[in-house]
Amino acid sequence: MPWNYGEIRDLCNIKNVSFPEIYLESLAWKHWKTKYHAEQAQKVWNRFKSAHPKGYEIGGRNQEWWDTYYASFAETEATIQALNEEADIVAQIVNQLVLEGYFTEEEVALGKVLDKLKTLKIAPNVVSSIEAFRSSKEFDYINAFSNTVKHRSLVRKQWCAQGGEDIEEKEGVRFLDFEYKPRGSQKIKHFPAMWISEVNTSYRNALEKYIKKIGE
Repeated sequence: MPWNYGEIRDLCNIKNVSFPEIYLESLAWKHWKTKYHAEQAQKVWNRFKSAHPKGYEIGGRNQEWWDTYYASFAETEATIQALNEEADIVAQIVNQLVLEGYFTEEEVALGKVLDKLKTLKIAPNVVSSIEAFRSSKEFDYINAFSNTVKHRSLVRKQWCAQGGEDIEEKEGVRFLDFEYKPRGSQKIKHFPAMWISEVNTSYRNALEKYIKKIGE
């Protein structure tokens, strides 16, 4: 993780709080997992295409294609789950370092930690960084997707090819659009179809930058 552990130790000494080693290790592990699963989602297709340089049948009775298709989705879902879990770990770290353990481990949630920081009117840079993270389109999608597959159902998926006038030519796999109703909200959010390549690259990279900023 691109956080300065030495400066975190210094902060702990100044504030006389415990160094959150287990949470930092957990965050680093989640970070590694997101990169690993994202890369695997692409590698399974690279291997499949390399094995069939003259072309291949899409779907049908081509079991090798189906295995690759499902593997790429499984890896991407794992990326999304790990990305969403990073938010929980960040909340634990902020609670321990900035709020000096105000909440118990079981009580910690990023929204609760943010509200407490704002109530106490402390750490404004941390507050603004968390707000930017939580309000981003990337986190909104990742959080909704993760909670949907965890609590309710699958997000449908498909192989897709597009092209034509004023349309980017693209071929690959994607998650279809879905709806999600956040707990305690009366508003249903609609999320459009998403290429898994976009989740594994631009969305993952954007969230990494937000978390890095919180740490800084």
